[in-house]
Amino acid sequence: GIALRLLGEAGVLQENFGQAIITAAFVDDILSLVLFNIIFSLGGGFDFMLVVVNPIIGIAFMLFAMYLAVNFMPWFICDKLLPMIPEAGEDAKVARADEALFFVMMTLLVGYGTITHFLGTHLWGCFIAGMSFACLSPPGHAHHVWVRQTKRITGWMIRIFFSCTVAFSIPVGKLLSLESFLKGSVMGIGPCVLTKVLCAPFMGEAKFVIGWAMVGRAEFA
Repeated sequence: GIALRLLGEAGVLQENFGQAIITAAFVDDILSLVLFNIIFSLGGGFDFMLVVVNPIIGIAFMLFAMYLAVNFMPWFICDKLLPMIPEAGEDAKVARADEALFFVMMTLLVGYGTITHFLGTHLWGCFIAGMSFACLSPPGHAHHVWVRQTKRITGWMIRIFFSCTVAFSIPVGKLLSLESFLKGSVMGIGPCVLTKVLCAPFMGEAKFVIGWAMVGRAEFA
């Protein structure tokens, strides 16, 4: 996301604190999805299967998918699948290999999302599916293929989502009140910003860089 782009543009992605930021962001997303799954399951009361068993199965599935992402996907896609795809004509806008890669991405997205839907939330599967293409070569090509095919749809879907949910669910009168502003400021400065700024006291001189980076990828994103 935004943290990866900023670190890459600044040329510090390979630094120790750059790797710490990316690792923390990755773990943060995973824990958030696990907690979201558990809390969402508690909505109708405590159910051992939904609250305990399904998250454990989901974590096991995620670990298995991570193993596939590192050891199977590069071999299957880069060494076996894509070399079998014939090249497109000179006037083609998209290479057939990229089309095949995008098809695999969508298939995995739907498949993983469906599996984790029955375990609590489809978002977990979407995250795992995206992670599955991180080890392909050349580095970053899978991300380029995905963005090229989905950026316009994603942009419009984000606009529609926020305009049809947040825009109509928050009363403007209460939002602009002094009480809301004060409470929001306290929550934003304290639990949201300050806890992240002070999250890496053991990282030496880069501790505040890491802290503000975590703020940037969340509150400022």
